[in-house]
Amino acid sequence: MDGTDLELPVTEIESGALSDDTSQGGEQTIDTGADTGDGQSIEGTGAEGERGGSGQGGQQQPVITGKSVRDAVRSLSEAHPEHAKLLKTLADTHFTVATAYKASFATPRDAQAAKSLIDGLGGVDGATELQQRIAGYDAQESGLESGDPAVLDSFFKDYPDGAAALAPHYLERLASTNPQAFQATVAPYALGLLQQAGVDQHLAALLNETDAGRIKAGIQQLADWFARQNQGLAQIRQQATTKVPGADKIEQERKKLSEERETLFKSNVNQSAASQIIPHLNQTLDKLAKERGLNNSQKQQMYKAIWQSVVADIDADKAHMQQVDLRYANKARQAADIAKYIADDFKRRITDKAESVINSYYPSKRGGGGQQNQGNGVVKAGTPKTAPGGGPIKVAAKPADSELDLNRADAFELMFKQEAWTKAGRHITWRK
Repeated sequence: MDGTDLELPVTEIESGALSDDTSQGGEQTIDTGADTGDGQSIEGTGAEGERGGSGQGGQQQPVITGKSVRDAVRSLSEAHPEHAKLLKTLADTHFTVATAYKASFATPRDAQAAKSLIDGLGGVDGATELQQRIAGYDAQESGLESGDPAVLDSFFKDYPDGAAALAPHYLERLASTNPQAFQATVAPYALGLLQQAGVDQHLAALLNETDAGRIKAGIQQLADWFARQNQGLAQIRQQATTKVPGADKIEQERKKLSEERETLFKSNVNQSAASQIIPHLNQTLDKLAKERGLNNSQKQQMYKAIWQSVVADIDADKAHMQQVDLRYANKARQAADIAKYIADDFKRRITDKAESVINSYYPSKRGGGGQQNQGNGVVKAGTPKTAPGGGPIKVAAKPADSELDLNRADAFELMFKQEAWTKAGRHITWRK
């Protein structure tokens, strides 16, 4: 999992490690909404989830709708007419805030996705910088298309060495793709170099010379000059294609150092994210395990199952991976910010999936301290369901399949460990 491959080992979970009472420090959500004009309300979510929750003492939080707000304002205005105007202003403000996102987004989720994208780009400043860069690229592309030489100004100013290094490659490409343009480009400079070397004057002197010996010597001088130019050109071409000794090794070391820094940065991100995720997973599991009456062995099993389920969801969520990649690519990135984004997403998914994962393994363990039957049969009075320590009861031999509850979600996994739940609701093992 790129960017979020957190290594969370399945560690021992002590039932007393965290407080069972999560009502005061836990998550509470309220379905908020505003009247849409037809009596319906627009539901919102709390900070940590999408379902309504209960407050302290198990009391259900009120559902705020447009009608409930209007009724409350009407009742309070009748009881306190001196505050009627203020109450109406508060109600109008509530509806304005509750529906303000609709001016730009279809749903609250769309607004949240837009905010995540902007945050991934480095906030408003980062998005503005990106727009400026895109505008610069567009202008450069337009200039290149029209052949405006002004596009080269910034290139030669910012990268003078690179511009010089690319010149022969550019001319070579031009010669092969458009010979006429190449000739028209190079010819004036070639003629200027010959004139600068005095070739034209040398030829004029030969034309005016009448002595045969001097004419031959002048032609020989011209031939020697061309030979030296060809030799120098060959050396220049060789130098251009010969790499500096040790350059490859230096480049490899530089690349290796860059990769090590990136690995260290991601490791710091993952460690920081794990330090936030693991306590939340333990707290969530501890609470649900107490409600379902799960023993320590079963809690360990659920710890791993919940984690694997959440990781599978994360791996399949392209939007999450894109957001992580954006944050890693941000030049102003901070490990703590990336870790918080990853951890918050993991924690939300753990909260949403933990209960359903446990139900898939233990469909009959639903509250009541785990005193329900674990199969289709009936537990006889006084018959122990598990060993005194909470593990499976050891039997002499494997019972017939007809006596085992093989419809359980974890039946195959238990059989692999030479364990099973009987239809009478007993957890047994026949390991020697």
